[in-house]
Amino acid sequence: MDYRVKVRQMIDYINNNFVAEVPRDVYAPHETLHSKIGSLDDSKAIPITTTYLVLNTLMGKNTLIEGGSGTGKTLLSSVVASLMSQIPYEFFERRKITGVPGVQVNDIYATTDLSEMQKGRDVAFLYQNTFSPVLLMDELNRFDELSQNRIREGLSSHVWQYANHSWKIPGQLAIATINPETYGGTCILNENLLDNFSLILEPAYFNILEHSSLIVTARDNAREKLGLEAVIDELDAFYEKNKNDFEKVRRYIQNIQNTTAKEFVKRKIPFIHNGEISEVKKEIEEMEFDPEARLLLYCAMSESTWSRKFGRIRHEDPKSDSTHDAAYLSSMIQEGFAGRIFADIKSSAKAIAWYLGNKYVKIEDLKTAFIYSSPRRVKPTDEFYQEVLSSTRALPIRHEIARRTFEKVWENYSDFKDGNNKSFQLCREAIINLQKGENTSEARENIASARATLERTDHPLAQSILEYLAYREIKTRKEARQRP
Repeated sequence: MDYRVKVRQMIDYINNNFVAEVPRDVYAPHETLHSKIGSLDDSKAIPITTTYLVLNTLMGKNTLIEGGSGTGKTLLSSVVASLMSQIPYEFFERRKITGVPGVQVNDIYATTDLSEMQKGRDVAFLYQNTFSPVLLMDELNRFDELSQNRIREGLSSHVWQYANHSWKIPGQLAIATINPETYGGTCILNENLLDNFSLILEPAYFNILEHSSLIVTARDNAREKLGLEAVIDELDAFYEKNKNDFEKVRRYIQNIQNTTAKEFVKRKIPFIHNGEISEVKKEIEEMEFDPEARLLLYCAMSESTWSRKFGRIRHEDPKSDSTHDAAYLSSMIQEGFAGRIFADIKSSAKAIAWYLGNKYVKIEDLKTAFIYSSPRRVKPTDEFYQEVLSSTRALPIRHEIARRTFEKVWENYSDFKDGNNKSFQLCREAIINLQKGENTSEARENIASARATLERTDHPLAQSILEYLAYREIKTRKEARQRP
């Protein structure tokens, strides 16, 4: 089965019936569509927000959509959640978690059964929304710090805790929306919570001339085409009687998924059945990186985590004044990347390369994945932030900062990989030999030669390789001592 075709059909269906989005060049999202007339490759022109939201959901990862009120964030999230989970649209319209300043935990996802407490029994139950495989959260930054921490624990571990109770919901993911932080009633987003979202997207980019009628009818279309109101009414009645029986409610919702999937087939609605998602994910994960793209990713991660003056880039360190660091990311960012972003960038790059039908993950796929994986993770220096803030741009400021960060890495990588740069060639040979796991005398000689040269090389990738070689040597010695 060609799952790529099915995914494309679903994305087209979403944009034609619910949330309009102008296609843009996914490899150059900072350029306007009209500026590329006559030169745009149609295969690269996609509705970026819709496409990435669907792909990230297929990969089982959390997505955050950030933008102003009335821009269709919640509608798009509800539609994708309905199609991907095969749960009627009304469920997400009624049962989404909505941020409110000062809200208590028992207003978010669980509470104590007061009638059981009066009988001397400690019984608590989850709210309906938490049973869904796709958890929809609206206005996430209207939750205060304590509430955000509670949500973070659930998202990161898939275990929702309340008082002395806990419930595990494996495989659950979240689609969340936030308004600009300057809006009234918003709170500062917890950095630990933010790091659980692998992609940060802007709202779907519509054109008022082309999409004016759809904007008016979109919500009614969603109820008509994706809705099964009677089914959700029956769920409400069932839940009220069985809310304390976690497994019983969970099985009931699984039955609703089967019913909804059959109804979607009858209505000729394109969707990926939840039973097929693992197959699609497997196809995407099997995508291989082009050697250049892999090396560039290593360079990006190395530059973002190392400086000549301070070693690891830490939040408390001032900007490095070392001339050795001036050309690298340590001069532009305040804090190095954590390991999670590496996995998220790889996943997003593979997903977009798969969707576009590429044989390998290319540098262009890596670039667009970086733009949408790191907007809330790149911590720019004040100078870098002000420079981007006051410049002409077609992307939100955080996405533009991410784009320019990647451009800096690409510039450094291009200089470093110059044909006359012996250090780069030795880096490449060392990485290839290490990845192959070869232990021949020739491989050891190549690595030893690379090590001697890399000791004199400023580039952060060289430092990463040297650190790796030292780590492997220590590990090998320990293993040798432990042998009988």
